[in-house]
Amino acid sequence: MSTTDTFTLAGMYRPRQHGPGFGIPVFLRDGQYWVQDISSEDRVRQFVTCEMEAQTLRPPPLPTDSILHSIGQQALYAFEAADGTMKLGTREEVSTWLQSRVPELQTTPFVLHDVAEFLGDSGLLSEAQARCDMLLQRSQQTASVPEVSSVSSGTTRAMKIQWEYDLVEKPFCAQLQTMGWQWLEGDTDVPDFTERGSFREVLLKERLAAALRKLNLRDGQPWLDEVRIARAMRDLEQVAGHRLMEINQSATELLLKGTVADGLPDWQQGRQQPVRFIDFEHPANNDFLVINQFKVELTSGRGHVIPDAVLFVNGIPLVAAEFKSPGIQNPLQEAINQLLRYSNQRRDLFPTLYTENEGVERLFHTNQLLIASNFFEARAATIGAPPEAYLEWADTSPVPMSTVAEDLGMLPAPPEQEDAAHELAMLGPEQTERVGTPLFFRSAGQHPLGLHGAAHLHSQQMLVAGMLRPAHLLDLMHNFTVFQQVDGKTRKVVTRYQQFRAVHKAVTRLQEGRTRRQGVERDERGGIIWHTQGSGKSLSMVFLVRKMRLMPRLKSFKVVVVTDRTDLEGQLRDTARLSGETLRPNENDTARRESPTARTQRILRESTPDIVFAMLQKYQDGAQRDSAETVAMTIVRQEKTPGKDERVVEKTVTFEENIHFEEFPVLNESEDILVLVDEAHRSHTRTLHRNLR
Repeated sequence: MSTTDTFTLAGMYRPRQHGPGFGIPVFLRDGQYWVQDISSEDRVRQFVTCEMEAQTLRPPPLPTDSILHSIGQQALYAFEAADGTMKLGTREEVSTWLQSRVPELQTTPFVLHDVAEFLGDSGLLSEAQARCDMLLQRSQQTASVPEVSSVSSGTTRAMKIQWEYDLVEKPFCAQLQTMGWQWLEGDTDVPDFTERGSFREVLLKERLAAALRKLNLRDGQPWLDEVRIARAMRDLEQVAGHRLMEINQSATELLLKGTVADGLPDWQQGRQQPVRFIDFEHPANNDFLVINQFKVELTSGRGHVIPDAVLFVNGIPLVAAEFKSPGIQNPLQEAINQLLRYSNQRRDLFPTLYTENEGVERLFHTNQLLIASNFFEARAATIGAPPEAYLEWADTSPVPMSTVAEDLGMLPAPPEQEDAAHELAMLGPEQTERVGTPLFFRSAGQHPLGLHGAAHLHSQQMLVAGMLRPAHLLDLMHNFTVFQQVDGKTRKVVTRYQQFRAVHKAVTRLQEGRTRRQGVERDERGGIIWHTQGSGKSLSMVFLVRKMRLMPRLKSFKVVVVTDRTDLEGQLRDTARLSGETLRPNENDTARRESPTARTQRILRESTPDIVFAMLQKYQDGAQRDSAETVAMTIVRQEKTPGKDERVVEKTVTFEENIHFEEFPVLNESEDILVLVDEAHRSHTRTLHRNLR
């Protein structure tokens, strides 16, 4: 490249799409986009190629004249005002223009700070810094926001504040450290510093190899050699599928179930042996690592992506996070858009706007969560989710919020905690029935949220504590993620925080609640999980069953799903298939010559750990139903008739119910039966439901 080479101005790139702010002049030459490398004298030292999309460029302010540029010339700068007016020119020209625009920037302190730096105005820089500090102080009043390096207002070339890093990225990684994650600072120049041979690699192979040896033992000793480990890695890197969703589903199944390796001649006649990538039962056996600024080169070699944070379990990338400064406009939208670009999903979600490959799909083959955050608002979703499906995680359950606040240094430990711990050690475990037991003797899960004072966790802090705690992340992946078919397309669905919390409380009650045989009048293991319409009660049932099947105390339970409408039974049955279990009645059951009621009663008498679907009415014996006494109630109600005028008419309605208390046949006296009643509010107090007890 010589000083005579000319570059044509193609447009301006705005990192922030809305509001005032600086833009980057982008030039075109030989079919590629270029940006300026500017010297300290504000001259073009050279031009550097960049990956850019034509639709992301703003048109030049002078569209009628082609602006040509070359090495050695005065560098060009660009700034767009709030009203859309854009100024392009040398530093002197843009500075003169900005002087008249300063009053417009008083409400955007971050942009004002950048402008003050550009102008070299120490007084304006002090004013902007004061406004930024005020914003930080407000946030620190309600949360533990990390300190930001101060900016010297007495110099004309003050260090630029790294708002995104200091306010969002750094506390994200630091909070992960408090929960047992290692944190490795990324490097965009040397791949060895992020434990890779090249920037094209996405697996941390040394960590994965070490995990494979540790998790797969024979008589307590590692048995996998280098060849078997290499084959296991190849299985993970070459999972089946053509599109990202297909590959992700195959990779997720492989991580959940593991692969196989050739056995040893002296071990079970040389049969193939299972190989685990992750130990889901014992999270502490795994390796948890977060790397920020994780650079990955495009397959074409013409560019790269740098997610702000990637979370690895045993060297396998499971989570990708993108952060934006809370000071820019639409930070969540920008972060989500960037995640979609990195994972090459914008083409599928918005085919009329994006038509080319632009991301690195291999980084997302094993991905379980995508996270976008500006600290004060954080949202998560899965591969294939559109922007509107990114949702907040508004709870830290089953870990109390007060515990999380203490871990983050937002709440001091109560002064009596040390004394209580000593006294507890002297007295032994708490007897929960004992009257007057101090609160600090209770388990952490029983602590009232306000026990140690008020604490306000911000969205990112709750999401990290609720979703990314090592045990929680593996639990979400193992028990709370499903692939569904919707309108002919595969969707990956992860639980909402309400479902996660409800399932954990349910299994705790199932394990700790007392039964009638233990002397209580009513079985203490039951309860109500309230769902609003469309909030996913069918999936809650699926997540509960999956969780139970992996718990020694609950895996042998028979699960009976009761509905009072045939359409609801069909919906639940379709969703319950996602649990991977055989549903009853199955084809063999329906092939037998018996009535639906007899079939249901026969299946319920069996002691097998099935998932059984039945209508509420099928529990009642036909002869008893016919001999029952009928009670009727007639009411007159007003209804609107169809049509434009919607006339109101009176209509007589009669309700009937068969009264036959405690006369259904006893089908099964086992205590290992869980009855899930859908739409319980409709029949919870009626005769049919009372007989279920």
